[in-house]
Amino acid sequence: MEYKWKLKGLTKKVKVDKAVKELQNIKNKCGELTPEAIVQASKSRKSALHKLFEWDNEKASHQYRLQQARTIINNIEIVIVKNNKPYYVNAYEIVKSEEKREYKSIDTMSVDEAEQVRIMVLKNIEYLQKKLSIYEDFTDILIDLNNIKLKVSNIKT
Repeated sequence: MEYKWKLKGLTKKVKVDKAVKELQNIKNKCGELTPEAIVQASKSRKSALHKLFEWDNEKASHQYRLQQARTIINNIEIVIVKNNKPYYVNAYEIVKSEEKREYKSIDTMSVDEAEQVRIMVLKNIEYLQKKLSIYEDFTDILIDLNNIKLKVSNIKT
């Protein structure tokens, strides 16, 4: 798979493939991929992700580092080529398993986890519909969003 950074300015010259490999190692070692697991694993200077964090406690707290971990994982896209055209999608999605939320690579999701993503997409479409409904200029887009919502609703994962 081909990965890329969405926002290269946040990467401090860390190669995306090294970051993905490190995230996979964290998942394998910890059994889950959460912001907390990412921060803990990245404390080591040997970690490929270490320099993506602010470790000066006067500048950043643990909560800030958790947000940095979320930013890192949300900054990774996967390139999917369909009909010779590249499409970029998030490489990781957040899913709920048991009583916790964790990030999952889109290529390792179970059917239930893919269903969670489908439901979140529907919620995002509804949010866009509500947001755009107050503007007259978006009538055509609202019709398109409704058609997309119907198609997504009918998908069986």
